Amino acid sequence: MESTSKQSKQKAPAKAERLIYCGPNLPGGLLQRNVIFKGGISPHLKAVTSKCPEIKALFVKPEDLSRVNTALGQQGSLENLRYQAVMDFINKGGLQRGL
Repeated sequence: MESTSKQSKQKAPAKAERLIYCGPNLPGGLLQRNVIFKGGISPHLKAVTSKCPEIKALFVKPEDLSRVNTALGQQGSLENLRYQAVMDFINKGGLQRGL
């Protein structure tokens, strides 16, 4: 009986964090809108998120996706400003410099 009580006291394994990217597609297939990442942001995106932190800010939890998508369409919202900053970064060739 003791082993059963020990097993019931053990915590269930934590769920891996899921994030959805809701920013613009990045050129060259580097990152596509609405891609789901399990376990956090992929390490291969570290260089691009360090050059443009707004990209990282556009990763959201699934439960926030609807609210963020609505905010993306609202001129002047924080999410909209971040989206525009990523677009500016892309248009100015930010992805072509050392990535």
